[in-house]
Amino acid sequence: MQIIIAKDGEQLGPYDETQLKEMVEAGTIALTDLAWRDGLTDWIPVATIIAPLEARTDSPPVVSTQISPPRLDENLAGRGARLGAVLLDLLALAVCLLPGLVVIWSDGNDETTVTAGVVVCAIGFIALAALQLVWLTSRGQTIGKRVLGIRIVKYADDSLPGFLHAVVYRAILPGMISNIPLVGPVFGLVDICFIFSEERRCLHDLFASTKVINA
Repeated sequence: MQIIIAKDGEQLGPYDETQLKEMVEAGTIALTDLAWRDGLTDWIPVATIIAPLEARTDSPPVVSTQISPPRLDENLAGRGARLGAVLLDLLALAVCLLPGLVVIWSDGNDETTVTAGVVVCAIGFIALAALQLVWLTSRGQTIGKRVLGIRIVKYADDSLPGFLHAVVYRAILPGMISNIPLVGPVFGLVDICFIFSEERRCLHDLFASTKVINA
């Protein structure tokens, strides 16, 4: 849950709940300061979002209640660009597998030929996967995203997501869930539908605390 704080006429954050509690304990933010998060239509006191903590609360600063909720990031990648990137990644995979498939189809009844074709397919797949992993970790991009000029960043500060967020949380974890019988197909559909939310963040983006922006 990403929370934004209004203090001294300025907007601070976003912070997660743990960070917010630590700031309240340190006295940096008072329980009477105003806060906003997704789903709210107006600013509310911090105390109504997190449980009251034993912290010293100074007299609350005068904050205008007319502060508008934060505007949507105007640099978010378009839905069409994101779909196009996925299709380009699938095309790249097809190109890498094609030589091996051609070998297999050339003489599908010969065991040696089939084995050779499978090996060629495996080499192409591994080479592509290695490239995609390196680019995701170092650039926040796949081949498709790089071609279309978009990239994955951390939601909080637009920094590179790194291997953990871009690969483990954003790809491997959702992939494991998608393979669960009965649950997987439903998860996959819901994951795709979340792209139509205001922030255009799929479930895998929420898992990884990421978003996709124009590079």
